[in-house]
Amino acid sequence: MSGAKVAGMFGVAANITYISECTPKLCDMEYATMNYIPNLYANEIYLALFAFFFVVQLIMVFPWRTWGYTFMILLGLALECIGYWGRIGMYFNIFLTTPFLM
Repeated sequence: MSGAKVAGMFGVAANITYISECTPKLCDMEYATMNYIPNLYANEIYLALFAFFFVVQLIMVFPWRTWGYTFMILLGLALECIGYWGRIGMYFNIFLTTPFLM
């Protein structure tokens, strides 16, 4: 398995060895990456919005030819998409830190 060993720690079920096996019902939330579970639907909406604006900005660069501005906006929108993708991944397992590793 992967992740840190949590066997025998306070607030962890007896059958759990690694943090990657934890769920909110089996482990205390103090071992989680955040103290709450991210809202799946809100993060999906934000991801879709930022992806839409990414495509719109990519299309708008050709008529207006603002290459430097467009590059920076696309970079920011791509990073926002990566961040919301990580939050969606964290919804499914709040105890892992890998959704935020780029």
